Amino acid sequence: MSEKVPLNDILKKIAQEQELEESTVKKVSSKIFEEIVNFVKTGNIDDELRITNFGKFVIYRSKEKRGINPRTKERIMIPAKKRVKFRTFGILKNL
Repeated sequence: MSEKVPLNDILKKIAQEQELEESTVKKVSSKIFEEIVNFVKTGNIDDELRITNFGKFVIYRSKEKRGINPRTKERIMIPAKKRVKFRTFGILKNL
């Protein structure tokens, strides 16, 4: 069974180890996530956001595909749309 670690636990640990205020660590982590989300929202196809020794977020366009509406069983076309992938590298790649 997988273990779920709350973000707050990670932030508390960082604050203790680095002797920083917990509120400061939370502000920094919030800003990092905010910037990642902003990149995904405003980025263009094939744009990449690289985080050294961790991974990269890549924006791509999914293809239009056929699907079935589960309620009506009607065949439908699912439109192409912008999506994001996360690819690991560095220390995560070798785990």
